[in-house]
Amino acid sequence: MVKNLFINLLCAFLMVGANIFLKMVLADKGFSWRGSVVGLGKDLLQLLSFPLIWAGILLFVAANVLWLMILATQKLAIAYPLQIALVFLFSTTASVFVFSERLTALSVVGLVLVVCGMFLITKG
Repeated sequence: MVKNLFINLLCAFLMVGANIFLKMVLADKGFSWRGSVVGLGKDLLQLLSFPLIWAGILLFVAANVLWLMILATQKLAIAYPLQIALVFLFSTTASVFVFSERLTALSVVGLVLVVCGMFLITKG
């Protein structure tokens, strides 16, 4: 059980780390859809020149390898909601510390409910 929880925590942590790195580059470079598929392809290729993009891609791949291990060894009805809740919790927390995003009182209540839901799902 502890091993399963560790793998779930690590998977969520890697996924959030991947998204943080990707968002850092995308926000810094002003990446956005401009209505052209050719332009999008060119922009995506240009993004590959940034090391943080590669770090994000590597973390994303590592998270998905762990996710495959989770799928192979855990009940989907527990693993999937737990993973979603962990990613939600970690990404919301990271957004505050890394991107200086603000949480509303309603967001904090939502986080508390997510944590309660994680507890109920894993005990169910």
